[in-house]
Amino acid sequence: KPYYLIARDKNKKIRAIIPFFYLKNFCGKRLDSIPLSIYGGAVGKEIYVEKLVKKIFEINQKLNCKYIIIRQYPNKYFSIYYKKGMDKFEKKWTQIVQIKEPEILWNEILKSNRNSIRKAINYNLKVEKSESSKDLIDFHQMELITRKKFGDTTPSLEFFKTSWDKLHSKGYMEVFITKFKDKPVASCIIYIFNKKVILAHVNSDNKYLHLRPNNLQLW
Repeated sequence: KPYYLIARDKNKKIRAIIPFFYLKNFCGKRLDSIPLSIYGGAVGKEIYVEKLVKKIFEINQKLNCKYIIIRQYPNKYFSIYYKKGMDKFEKKWTQIVQIKEPEILWNEILKSNRNSIRKAINYNLKVEKSESSKDLIDFHQMELITRKKFGDTTPSLEFFKTSWDKLHSKGYMEVFITKFKDKPVASCIIYIFNKKVILAHVNSDNKYLHLRPNNLQLW
C-alpha cells in the first residue's frame, strides 16, 4: 500500500515529498521508501522533511511495523533521521568515475583492471546492448543467480519489464548482457538521468568470473 507524503507551505506550494510503501511478507511488516530501488528517500527543504519524517513515525505507530527503511542518498538528512533514533546502514559502496574520452580513461584505470579487460577480450566475450524487452528473460536469469548467491529476494521479471516500458523508450535505461560462446555470463542495467549514469543490478555467474566478464561489461 503506497503512502505519498507531501509537505506544503502556507501558500500551498510543495516544499518536500517522500514516498513510502507498507509491505507485509516473510520479512515482517515494514514501511519502505520505494522497495527494490537504490535510492528513494526524501526530497526538499530540511524543515519540511522533518515534518514528513514525523508523519511517517505516526503512521508506523498505527500499523505497528517491525521497522522503517529510508533509502536515502548517503548522508542527506541524516541528522533528522538520527533524532528519530534511526541507524545508518550502508550495504553498498557508492563509487564514482568521471566519464572521459576512452583513451584518457583507459590510462587512468588500474593496470590490473586493464589486464582483466584484455583477458575478457582474448576469450572473445561479447557485451550486447539489448534492443528488445525479450532480452530481459536472459537478464533476469542472471539476476536470479546473483541474488541467490547473496541470499537476497529477487524482483520479478514483470518489475523489469515495467521499468523497460516506462524508461527505455525515453532513453533513461539500457540493459547489457555479456556472453561467452552465446551463453549469458553477466548482465547489468544502467539508468541515465541528469548527466549521470547509474550502474545497477550487476549480475554474474561464478563459474565464469575467471574470464573477467564484469570488467569488460563496465568498460
